[in-house]
Amino acid sequence: MASDLNISGLSDLNAALQQFTAKLEQNILRGALRAGQKKILEAAKFGIHSIDGDLADSLRISVRVKDGRVVASLKAGNKKAFYAHFVEFGTQAHTIKAKNGGALVFGNKDYASLHHPGAKAKPFMRPAMDGHAQEAVEATADYISKRITKELINQNSES
Repeated sequence: MASDLNISGLSDLNAALQQFTAKLEQNILRGALRAGQKKILEAAKFGIHSIDGDLADSLRISVRVKDGRVVASLKAGNKKAFYAHFVEFGTQAHTIKAKNGGALVFGNKDYASLHHPGAKAKPFMRPAMDGHAQEAVEATADYISKRITKELINQNSES
């Protein structure tokens, strides 16, 4: 679970990042958060019953800077996979009604309404986060370590 994360060295990391310009610091953090989110994305994709379908294809990472903070997110769903939240959380039984006097076609028959029995939740995002948070933190730390080393070498060679 996420509460079992083991993170150390944050003050050292902050000191190392302070050596760079704000823009470079943000670029390093953006890349690092993306590297960490990739681990969660891979696990989420594996948790979907069809890893080569529309839902798996809809998984995407976004990283942005807002008010000086770097924020990363992993999202599921798009126009083709609008049902992502239905898979994650399930649905209750409900009635589906035809719109504007039209008809619903099911089994080559027309209906004004249909009863949907609901769908059991098949979570893929939460288990990915819960089971792979430490791996994501490690990937983030690895990226930062490599990138800081690279930037320090570049700074020293330019001096």
